[in-house]
Amino acid sequence: MQREELEALAGEVALLIKAALTPVLARMTALESRDVVPGPRGESGPTGPAGDLGPAGQNGLDGVAGRDGRDGLPGVPGATGEKGLNGIDGRHGTDGTHGKDGADGLGLEDLSVDFDGDRTVLFRFERGDLKKVFAVPLPFQKYQGAYQAGHTYVPGDTVTWAGSVWHCEEATIRKPGDGTDAWKLAVKSGRDGRDGRDAPGTLPVVKVR
Repeated sequence: MQREELEALAGEVALLIKAALTPVLARMTALESRDVVPGPRGESGPTGPAGDLGPAGQNGLDGVAGRDGRDGLPGVPGATGEKGLNGIDGRHGTDGTHGKDGADGLGLEDLSVDFDGDRTVLFRFERGDLKKVFAVPLPFQKYQGAYQAGHTYVPGDTVTWAGSVWHCEEATIRKPGDGTDAWKLAVKSGRDGRDGRDAPGTLPVVKVR
């Protein structure tokens, strides 16, 4: 605090103390004005007969109103931080080292085509240790003889069963004609022909059952 502020505060405290002690001092003055007979050895003697009541004591002095407190000094506002500067763009990094050249891929000059003898064509790409083989089955129609139970048939196979020719539509081991969609009837068996009559010449009569 500044010296001027301390002096002003001390004056205000003195006024407050004086205001509080003024009624007490007035009361002490009133008590001293009454007659008191001093006794031996400085003790107070017996009081005399009660006299008439003296005049009413003075009213206590009104306390001195304290002065309004001084407003506190305004606080010093904190300093506003400065706005940060934009960062400087970093420099471009150096280019990485070039990787090694990769091995040449397989091309048409490395291609050979083989047939497996059934219905699959093999496309082979070979060069040194590099090798790629692609098998491509061709679903062309191929007769596989009479149906054999347990054999796997693939699309394009045709078989005979119960006098008819059946074409395989999807891979299956089921037999034709049992309600599966894997087989489609290609050629239906015909009816038995009538017995032939006597042939001319020496040809024997043949009956078909």
